[in-house]
Amino acid sequence: MDDEEDICSLLKDLFAGWGHDVSTALEGETALRLMELEKPNVVFLDRRMPGMKGLDIMKKMSEKGIQAHVIVTTADVDEKVHDEFRSLGAVGVLTKPFEILKMKDQLADMLPLVFKDQE
Repeated sequence: MDDEEDICSLLKDLFAGWGHDVSTALEGETALRLMELEKPNVVFLDRRMPGMKGLDIMKKMSEKGIQAHVIVTTADVDEKVHDEFRSLGAVGVLTKPFEILKMKDQLADMLPLVFKDQE
């Protein structure tokens, strides 16, 4: 979930290329509805979005009982910010701009069960 269509397209193309089903959302309410319907294993969540922020979405996920591995995407390099998301259950943080060549290794470290069959 990201308010930038280019980021959504990039992540969708990468994961689809790795054999995963992918849905995207450009804002929080739509993302929450999709998560309730599709019950994803992994959610990419932008920290800063218009309307509902990433932290708000994680809190709503918890309230609604939505369980997924959350990876936060952000341009913010402040470890305090990263730790705040981890304290709410995020499995990791990817810092923008993404380094595509390193991304699969980073994701495999964060989500070993999701990527175990692709090594």
